[in-house]
Amino acid sequence: PGHKEALCATLAGILADAEGPAASPGYTAEELQLRIFDALAAMLTGQHSQPAAASRTRLQHQQLVDKLRRFVLDHPEQPPAIPDLCAHLHVSRRALQNCVEDITGLPPLAYMRSLRLNEVRRELRYGEGRRPISSVAYDWGFTHMSQFARDYKRMFGELPSESARQG
Repeated sequence: PGHKEALCATLAGILADAEGPAASPGYTAEELQLRIFDALAAMLTGQHSQPAAASRTRLQHQQLVDKLRRFVLDHPEQPPAIPDLCAHLHVSRRALQNCVEDITGLPPLAYMRSLRLNEVRRELRYGEGRRPISSVAYDWGFTHMSQFARDYKRMFGELPSESARQG
């Protein structure tokens, strides 16, 4: 009892985050799908019956990750350092790590890199006006092109130039 209502409320919150006036401009369809799948998986695996305190903790973790995401996307040119993020978000380094890993399964630096790589990919594929790959990468804080290309290929299974050609 109440599981359907809880799921509906969770899904409504996810959609409100994606479409509401405070929605981040970088909110992707993939991220929306992941959050919906997470909510469904939680319901199907019985995590929906967690005590209210655990649900509140998970919600707080999600809210912190959402703030982190907005901060990273609002400051593309310079990847933030962990101490700066902790100060901005008013959390300890360990709290940041726990929250990000709980929600994304990734350490904070890997999560932030994946956000930035996704933004580069979006611009290479769908950006208006073709810009050099190095310029797009640099705008998102990637200053070492060989490392950027390796990270990009590892994440997407293709080189940045292949993504640009698909656009």
